[in-house]
Amino acid sequence: MIAGDLFDSARPDDNTLASAIAQLRRLKVPAVLLPGNHDRPNPRSGYPYAELRSRCHNVRVFLQPEPAAFEFPGLGLVVYGRAGAHDPRTSPLLGFEKRPGFSFHVIMAHGSYVIPGLTKPERFPIDDKDLAACFADYVALGDWHGCREVRTARPAAWYSGGPEPLKFGEDAGGFVLEVRLGDGPEGVRVVPRRVGEARARAEELDLSGLHGPEDVHAVLAGMKDRTLMLELRLRAVGLEFNGVYPEVGCKVGSGDRQTGPSEGLR
Repeated sequence: MIAGDLFDSARPDDNTLASAIAQLRRLKVPAVLLPGNHDRPNPRSGYPYAELRSRCHNVRVFLQPEPAAFEFPGLGLVVYGRAGAHDPRTSPLLGFEKRPGFSFHVIMAHGSYVIPGLTKPERFPIDDKDLAACFADYVALGDWHGCREVRTARPAAWYSGGPEPLKFGEDAGGFVLEVRLGDGPEGVRVVPRRVGEARARAEELDLSGLHGPEDVHAVLAGMKDRTLMLELRLRAVGLEFNGVYPEVGCKVGSGDRQTGPSEGLR
């Protein structure tokens, strides 16, 4: 299940779309996709999700704003969802009706969980009251970039986040969730699985104690890491330096302007 924002926009370029199709075709199991706020499909053509559905036999996509469901009789499972064209002030969990004759019920929803005093979502709010009232065994949430459990009682509710970090200073990305229904004390067991290789970190580096380009070169070269995306703010007093450092993929100059990004260093 992918609970929204598979793409960063509703008009992914041809290479991005082709890559997504190739990866989805590799799956040996059904895939259920829910559009998000970044990649809401064209209301007439359904692009890009209609394209995925037509070219990947194992993919099912929620394209309509009304509550809908996909049934998987062999698994005793129903997956519910709705595309995000409904009133953004209302919860995406509302309006579903439980289908009889199935053992497991999962709702996919794209929106922001309401944490009193911390978050005030303006679009598609999801609060604990709505979660507690829904009939699902598990709620697969999308919108937040990090992996996070938002409800420990039934129904279990998690954000998987992105399979790689999407922001500097964001450490909770890089996971997918393995959800086992009918397992554990509450009938659901969720296991985060790390799949991401990249790390995104924002740092400030004080160069004031260095004496010249050679020292700058040594410090930056020591930070080289192919899996690290580093947003680096350099601070120095009384140090004049200019240089190009291909080992870490950056160019450093005196003054307020540093240039990048390249190969993991910005």
